[in-house]
Formats: sequence, structure tokens, C-alpha cells
Amino acid sequence: MPDSPFSLEDKWLKQSLFSNNRLVILITEPSLKFISSIVGTDKFHISSGIQTEIIPQSYYSEQFLMDSHQMMSISFMPNTLGDFGRKVFIKSLFPANSKLVLRALSGLLYRLTRNADGLRLTLNQNILNIVDVQLLQRQHMLFVDKSAMKYLQIIDFHETYKVSKGILPSEANISPTLFKIINHCLTIQGTAELRKWMGSPISSEEIITRRLDAVEFFLGGKGTQLLSEIRTILKRVGNIQKIILRMQTSSAIPSDWRIIIHTLDAMEALITMCKPYCEELYPVQELFLAKFDPAIIGSVKSWLIHVVDTEKTEKEQRFVVRRGVDTTLDKWNETYACLPDLLSQLAEDELGKLRENIRTCGLIYFPLVGYLLKIPKVEVETPDIQLSGLEFAFTDNEMAYYRNETTRILDQRYGDVMYAIVDAETTIMHHLQDRLLIHTQSILQASQLVAEIDCLCAFAMAAKHMEWTRPKIVDENCIHIHKGWYPIQQTVSTNIIKNSFYSDGSKHKITLLTGPNGSGKSIYMKTIALITYLTHIGSYIPAEGAKICTFDAIHILTGTALLKEITVRPI
Repeated sequence: MPDSPFSLEDKWLKQSLFSNNRLVILITEPSLKFISSIVGTDKFHISSGIQTEIIPQSYYSEQFLMDSHQMMSISFMPNTLGDFGRKVFIKSLFPANSKLVLRALSGLLYRLTRNADGLRLTLNQNILNIVDVQLLQRQHMLFVDKSAMKYLQIIDFHETYKVSKGILPSEANISPTLFKIINHCLTIQGTAELRKWMGSPISSEEIITRRLDAVEFFLGGKGTQLLSEIRTILKRVGNIQKIILRMQTSSAIPSDWRIIIHTLDAMEALITMCKPYCEELYPVQELFLAKFDPAIIGSVKSWLIHVVDTEKTEKEQRFVVRRGVDTTLDKWNETYACLPDLLSQLAEDELGKLRENIRTCGLIYFPLVGYLLKIPKVEVETPDIQLSGLEFAFTDNEMAYYRNETTRILDQRYGDVMYAIVDAETTIMHHLQDRLLIHTQSILQASQLVAEIDCLCAFAMAAKHMEWTRPKIVDENCIHIHKGWYPIQQTVSTNIIKNSFYSDGSKHKITLLTGPNGSGKSIYMKTIALITYLTHIGSYIPAEGAKICTFDAIHILTGTALLKEITVRPI
């Protein structure tokens, strides 16, 4: 994010510090005392669960960052740049005069290239692989603290953390959340984007309206058919960010090549399908306003299809190049394919040269060892005995292996043909990866489009299945909800109780709700809060109608102390 003035009342900063994800703050010792004074020492260490790591002040410097530029591998940075060019390129990724951003990145780079004891990692470990750099805009955010997120059952971040660590909760332990109701996403990047949307609701009427317009488009007329076709395409999209990161570190697995080809094909089809509806689907409009060239996606896909034999790559579990790409490689492959027949024919000739008591033999190729003549151990009295013209190599459980004039000729003529093939294909693979990584930014732009379209489709699917309606955003300070209901209850019961709520800021700003225990006060308040929250992420709402203005924050105060576990009984 760009440098900006700091304020003790900075809601965005406080929301970041009290974020729902686990947070580690890299900080200097003097700054730690300052930040603690803003949010409160107890909250900073206990309530928020924030971890802090002290980084020496000297490592928060633009000079250290520039001196350490070789520790960063940026996927879209040209390989031809020298030291000065790399420094200029890194600076160009950030807004002009963003000295604080560069200093913060310097401290982060220091931490990521050190181990827990503060020692610099080895040469192969200390490279920071960067897939993308994006500017974070902080305006127009609705502040929702951790207490509200948990009490309203919006997202279970603890469960999300466990799943990310490979700990799968049993069905009995899975609690219903609003995220699970809305998450009809079909892609990994779509699910991640939806979690970001729901974790950072917005207060911008313009953005909310654009999302609502897109959802409304999907739910009527041509949009209904388009929604179905888009979701069919989204099923073919893979986790391209993860694949790009593996390619950046030359650790792509065989299945990655098939996935990336299918993903690029799906992206190309999605862009072509959505382009006529730029006015209705704002992510498509924003993509082309950013001077995105869709031809790049098609070109990259064509290269990959032309070079990679995906069927053989997955079958042989290694990168395999298509025939016709490299004539020398084609000759080696032809030689390797003919070897079994050639070795069988030569083995028959060798059998005639051996002693009469040897009834069978064969010629075999061992990588790095070469060609050997194999004879069953039972047919030779002593395996290492010098037979006529044979040089003993080694034995296994059943066979004795020898070299002779024929195997030496084979070694000279054909050599380690399989290793020559693998080396040539590996070289081609690295060239292909480098060529692909040049276009990382365009691919990630298309991936971001996929994520946002997937989220909007998820909103539309949830609205359709749950029979939600579109809220009306108004300028006047009010909340008018007509026959709203609690969305979590809707998933577990058909007996839905609908309630209305009317609050006009010009007349009153506080509503006092009273009633006996078990009368539904908590559910009623949760319903109002969730409908307001859903409006601020651009989603349809569980109500027959609503007029809601934009707010700055949603706060929840429960009956227990703030430093203790949140209970289900509110004040």
C-alpha cells in the first residue's frame, strides 16, 4: 500500500491489527511500545493473538533492500537486467516516493531470508520468490472486529487454519457459517477471493452497487444462461498461482503442465464469453481498462500445446516434448524406441558365440552403466569366470552381467541415449518456463478476473437457492428491513420466523430490545447485523426487502469480559 499519514483513530490499521487471520508483526523495539499504546497492551498481546518479532532498525532501510535485491526472484522481471536495472525495476513496482513501503519490504526480506535463530539461510534457501506485487487500497472499508465476526458466525478462521494445515475436521465439529452458505465457488482462487471479500466488507456505495448489479444480471434474462456456461468453464480452472510459483523455483510437477494448459484455455474461453457483457460485469470492464491483452493468454496456451506432450508427460511422470519440436531430440527418441528390437536381434547373434551349455542370454541397457550382456547364473559355474571375450561386470539374484565387444560398440554408437533425451527435454522445459514467466502479470490478471467472476457467480447461486432479494442502498441514515430472517437458521430448519426492523437516524439512533429468555432476542439482533453485513459485501440478503445506508463499522459486545472467550449471550 502507498505511504499515507498515520492517525491514532485509523480504523483500517485497527482492523488490520485485529484481523481474523493469525498475524505476525515485524517491528522495531521503539515502535512496539508505540503500537501497544494505540491498541492497548493487553489487547495487543492477548485479545488479538498477535505475534511480534523484533527486527533491528538497520534492516529497515532502502539501502539494505537495494543491496539485497539478488535475494528476490520476481517472476515477471526480465532476466537480462543487470544490478542497476534490477534496482530500478524493483522501485518501479511501488508508487513514487514510497520510502516507507521500501523500508518495510526491507525488514520483511530480512526476516524471510533468516531462520528462527536469525542466521542467514543457505544459498538455495534464501531466495524470496515473488509471484506478483499489487497495490492495496484501504479506502471505503467497513470495520468488523473479531468479536463480531465470531459472534455472527461469518467465517470460522480457526477451522480454515486447521484445513490449511491438513487437519480435516469431522462433520460433527463443522459449525455452520455464512461463508459456507455463500461459498458456491468452483475455483481455489475464487474461494480465496470470497474469503477476502467477506473478511473485508466495504462501505463504498459504488462498489456495492456494481456487485449487486452483476448478481442481478446473473439472475435474470440472458444472464441465467451465461451463469450456467461460466460455471461449466470455471470447473476447468486450476490453481495457476501455485503452479507459477513452482515454475519460478523449477519445481513444477508433471501434472502442472496439463492443468496450466486447461486453465489457460478456460481463461481464454471465459474472457471471450464475458467480453460482450462488460457493462453488466464490472470485473471484465476493469480488466480491459487495465490494458489487458487477451491474445497473450492464447499465445501462451499455443506454445504449451505445441511443445508439451501432456499425455506422455503424465504417463511417464516427467516432462516430455512433442515430436517435431526438436529434430535432434526426435532422432534420439527414434533410436530409443528401436533399441528393444535391435538388442533382441544382437542377443541372438551373441548366443551363437557362447559355449554350448549356455542356452539363453540377452542384451540390456542400464542408464549411466551402458549396455551389458546378461546370462542366467545357473548356466555359468562361476559368474566372474572369464568366458570367451567376456568381461564380468556384476550379478543380481538371477543374472550375471558382462561386457564384450558388441556392448562396447553399442556404448560408442548410442551411449546413454535416455539421459540425452531427458537432458534435452529438461533444457526445453526451462526455456518454456522462462518464456511463460515473462507473461506472469497478464496470466495473474486473468486469474484475478476468474476469482472475481467466481465470487459473483457464488453470490448469484446463493441468492437463487436461498431465495434472497436485492437490498436498496440509500443515502439517508436508516435501516429498513421488511420480513428478514436469520440465514444460518435457514440451513438447518424449514420453520423460518420473519421479522421486520425500522430504524431512522433522523428520529432515533438507539434501539432497546427487551423480552424474556428464549424469546429470540439474540437471533433478531443477529438477523439485523447479518443483513447489514451482507449488504456491505455486495450480496443479496435474507429478507423480502430492505433499504440500508452504508456504515463505517459493526461492533458486538457480549456478556463476558473482552479478554475471555466470547459467549453466545449478548448484552
